[in-house]
Formats: sequence, structure tokens, C-alpha cells
Amino acid sequence: MAVAARKLLSYADYLQVEEETQVKHEWRAGVIVAMAGGTVAHSELGGRVFGLLFGRLDGKPCRPYNSDLKLRIPAEDVATYADVAVVCGEPIRDQLDDNALVNPTVVIEVLSESTEDYDRNEKFDYYQALGTLREYVLVSQHEVRVEHYVLRGPGTWEYRRLGPGDTLALKSVRAKLPVDEVYRGVTLEPRKKRRVRRLDPLPPEAAE
Repeated sequence: MAVAARKLLSYADYLQVEEETQVKHEWRAGVIVAMAGGTVAHSELGGRVFGLLFGRLDGKPCRPYNSDLKLRIPAEDVATYADVAVVCGEPIRDQLDDNALVNPTVVIEVLSESTEDYDRNEKFDYYQALGTLREYVLVSQHEVRVEHYVLRGPGTWEYRRLGPGDTLALKSVRAKLPVDEVYRGVTLEPRKKRRVRRLDPLPPEAAE
């Protein structure tokens, strides 16, 4: 049986969907994907990171944005939303979307169970296509853990894992965030127990 090909939509269609539904969607080269809502811990952590950066960058040439900011990645034909992004200098708007910026220096994502693999892999690959990106940060909502990627050369990212007592040093924007401050007052979200499929024992005749 032949399988019908998925109809690809235009970017104008995507913008219309966002305007009509007032729901955030990700655009991936003709495919529109609704973005799921987060947990209380997810929201608190995103707010904490944004608030701390807002205070530390006030009056400086770099500005933090919360999850309402859309990022456009023309080289990958992708548009998405990060939990926090920092833009240095003049914000550059996308040619197709006046509400999307294309020049973040730092992108920060609070990990969700449903999107963690995507944030670590494919989405990170998308972000790397942005010529301005210098640092990528992943924040866990299940434990006090921050993962920090720093661009050291073309395609070369240095990785560091941070925990209690450590400090996240965002050198590209000259800001330091103690990990304990990021998690202060946040109730961590327990991981959902993954279902383990029970295998029935083989009947005696099958084991022979």
C-alpha cells in the first residue's frame, strides 16, 4: 500500500497558525510541531535563570530574553523557542519573521522528560548552525545539575557538568550564576518511573 506523503506547509502558514491559536509551535522545514507545556519546576527554573541574568546584565550590551522569544535558524529552516536566550549587541530580526531573532550568543534550555533527547541532540545541532552562538546550557529539573557547552573552535564544544557549590560562568556575556542560586526555592520534579515490560517465562517445551 502506498503511503501518502506529508504535505509541507509554508512559513506563512506557520505564522498564521501561531497567530490564530496563540500557542507556541516549532517550525521544521515545512512541518509544524506544537510545543508542550512544562512542569512547575520547569517554569520556576526558567524564571530563576532569566531573573538572575536580567540583574547581572542590566546596563550591559547583552540582554536576556525569556521563552516568549522566537529564534529563527535560517540555515536549518527551523524556528523554535528557547527557555532563555541572551543576545549581545543589536538584535537581528529574521527576514521572514519580524518576531524572531537570529543572533543569540547564549541559549539555555530547561530539560523536560519528553524533550530531553531532542534538546541534547537534534535541537543542539540546529542551534550550532547559528554563527553567533557561543554557549549552550542545559538545566535539569530532576536534580541540581547544569550542563555547560562552550564553543572552542569550529565544531568543537567543551563540556562541563556543574552541581551544588559550582558556578556557571558564561564568559561570552560576562555573567556568573552560582548553581545554588539557580535552584534556590525550586522544588525538584521527580522523574516518572519508566514502565518495565514484564517477560513471561518460556514454557518448558520452548526452552528445550
